[in-house]
Amino acid sequence: MIDPLPQKFNFFATVHKSILSADFYRNVRYFSPVTALKFVLQMCLLTALISGAAYTYYAFDDQRGLPAIVPEVFPGMSLKNGLLDPGRSTPFAPEKAYSVKMLNMLFCMPGVFDVLPDSFIVVDTSLGALEKHSIAQLIVSDRFFALKTKQSTSMKIAYSKLFPGPDTIAFTRTGMDKLLRKNRLNMFINFFIQTGIITAGALCVSIIFLTFAAYIFRIEKREKVGCYFKKACFAVSPIFIGNNLIAASGSHIPNTWYLLLMIAVFVMFRGIRATHTAGEQRS
Repeated sequence: MIDPLPQKFNFFATVHKSILSADFYRNVRYFSPVTALKFVLQMCLLTALISGAAYTYYAFDDQRGLPAIVPEVFPGMSLKNGLLDPGRSTPFAPEKAYSVKMLNMLFCMPGVFDVLPDSFIVVDTSLGALEKHSIAQLIVSDRFFALKTKQSTSMKIAYSKLFPGPDTIAFTRTGMDKLLRKNRLNMFINFFIQTGIITAGALCVSIIFLTFAAYIFRIEKREKVGCYFKKACFAVSPIFIGNNLIAASGSHIPNTWYLLLMIAVFVMFRGIRATHTAGEQRS
């Protein structure tokens, strides 16, 4: 009989074995579901920590971070006492390339906002700005910004809530650098939560896909779906490694999940094959 996982659970050793050792999956059937879920939770938390720290670090970069991008989206503008001074006549639509970069970075989703229309962000400080513009636009008015979806305003946030106090916030490189450094902890918490949620969603979808794909195309008809679920929890390790390496490098590459999922599929079915081969040898 194959020995189950030792009581002293070594996370990094398990990641290593789950990717490089096909024989590791011969043991997985003896693991409890709690052990498998614990492993997934650890991957989510560690990714949130590493990727959150990486996104925070690169957001501060003077050349390609928010201090360089935001002034291009809101050139010559400033906030004081919760009021926006556009420094120009409005309405004004920032250049799409910079708007997309800013949104992709703020929401930790490279490439997701690339499909937005050119005039998605509109600066308009005139009266009745919300009524003037069409749906699916982010309206930046004098006192708040609002996201219009369908026929109503689904989100409306006042600047005074985000930036309380009498300080003037200038959307320049110096002004943005000062603002970010003053709120570095809040920035990290924001990126930590966002990357944690995104990672948890990606891993859950991947595990469900691998579980049912393996169950549908199973070799051993006696194997239950729970066994494949436990194997899938460990087979998604390449997604954990890949996401953290990409985040740490500062590369904002879109659609990497598909490539990493293909690697996870290979790891999963290689492990299943090794388990089946071992069973045939015992027979």
